[in-house]
Amino acid sequence: MSRRPLACALLFALALLAAGCTAPAEDPATGTNVSVSVTNEHASAQEVRIAVVTGEYDGIDLTYRNGSTRRVVGSNVSAIPPAALANVTDFAVRGDDVQRRSYRLTPGSGTGATYGVDGPATVVYAYWPRGGERVTDYGQLGCGQSNAVLDARLVIGANGSDSATVTCRGG
Repeated sequence: MSRRPLACALLFALALLAAGCTAPAEDPATGTNVSVSVTNEHASAQEVRIAVVTGEYDGIDLTYRNGSTRRVVGSNVSAIPPAALANVTDFAVRGDDVQRRSYRLTPGSGTGATYGVDGPATVVYAYWPRGGERVTDYGQLGCGQSNAVLDARLVIGANGSDSATVTCRGG
């Protein structure tokens, strides 16, 4: 192959990647791939915490406005008493196999990330208005043991409620 067609093919491949025309695919080295996208349709900026967990997690550290931290032990967000979320300034999933990301999304913005993990994964999320007095919502999304690809999507709606969906493939 001459240099010109090769250069054109490489430029085309780079253009596809830049345009987001790729989806996570199973990586035999890691076993599972996870993609997470978050969109803020609300009129105010939102603090968003995302954690991708392989297996179980130890608990969730809730940090409060006064600087104190409380660990809620358990590997499911249902262990968090709703009253514990007042005045929270950070929400951090803790454990050995946890990948965490924090975002501050302005109105009308969004972001996404991909994660390579070894085995079935769970996506844990939480969000609240910047400067807000409590976590608006939180949850977790996952797939069965036999799924190799997990695509999670969180949309923070204009009224503050969310739409959290997960698509599972492969296996």
